[in-house]
Amino acid sequence: SKALPNSVGTAPGVITKERNCTIVCLPGVPAEMKAIMKESVLPEISKAIGPNYFCEGTLLVSKVIESILAPFIKEAMKNNPKAYIKSHPKGIIDGASRIELSITTTAPSKKAAEKIVKDALDEMQKAVLKLGGFVLEREID
Repeated sequence: SKALPNSVGTAPGVITKERNCTIVCLPGVPAEMKAIMKESVLPEISKAIGPNYFCEGTLLVSKVIESILAPFIKEAMKNNPKAYIKSHPKGIIDGASRIELSITTTAPSKKAAEKIVKDALDEMQKAVLKLGGFVLEREID
């Protein structure tokens, strides 16, 4: 095990590596945990996985019921295996159901990550329109 320095407090973090597993223990004080995470843990993760870019897209849809959308989400994740899609029901607004679809991925380049999200967004948007729903907002970050 190795102590991880704590720049804002006295309780160090600890990192242990055993075979192909790394265990990190951090103090519970939020400011201390965040400092150790930023200064020690995230650099270790970056070193282990190499360059990686995160991308997220959202689709706010209306007039589609989540349970009807579920098989289309499953199919889109099958067709876009590097994309992860979650649905977040937002309730009924102006008499119509609203669901926010969140699509996330990581990839070795920003361009690759954005393409993965865009392709999954395109597929989900087509599914929503096929089901008679509406797309209210579409965004990629």
